Amino acid sequence: MNLTSIIPPDAREFRRSRYLGDPIDLVEWNGNWFEKVPDAAIIAAPGVRSTTVKELVGGRIRKTSRYGVWVEIDRDVAHSDEDLLRWCRRHCNSELPSGTIRLSPKTWEEHSGDPLPMPFVPEFDHPSRTVRELAEAERHRRHAELRLRTARLKRDRLLREVSQEGHSRRELADVLGISFARVQQLVKGR
Repeated sequence: MNLTSIIPPDAREFRRSRYLGDPIDLVEWNGNWFEKVPDAAIIAAPGVRSTTVKELVGGRIRKTSRYGVWVEIDRDVAHSDEDLLRWCRRHCNSELPSGTIRLSPKTWEEHSGDPLPMPFVPEFDHPSRTVRELAEAERHRRHAELRLRTARLKRDRLLREVSQEGHSRRELADVLGISFARVQQLVKGR
């Protein structure tokens, strides 16, 4: 499950949310994406990866034929994110006075798949509604698995403590609704 109890100090944190619904707090560390969960733990974030320039810009480019053939990214789009603007300025052939960015079609083809340091979260960003629902279901399953693991560890710890207080294995079996043999295994840490 890739569970880490602390968030590394050099990790970058992001918050994503839909119009209605709980936000997801993400952490990018060493090229891997994790989700923050309560108690400062992080778990692997399924399907989350860095967004590409093409995904961020989407269909908001236009091809023009003025003094050659160009791919143009409107000023509002290019300036919508600092990392995108940095990418545009690094790869553009020119930035017009209006702020529109012009790139050669070859440059666009070669570099539009470049990753930007922001998350592509399938639950929010995938074009297929069914895939978005699947990603959300998987995230909820991972949360439930983590809660179950945490509850089991707490129960096992408390069972050992209560056993040391002198309560009989049979009494504990009745309280928990499990067999005497299972209580014995849990107390011994198996």
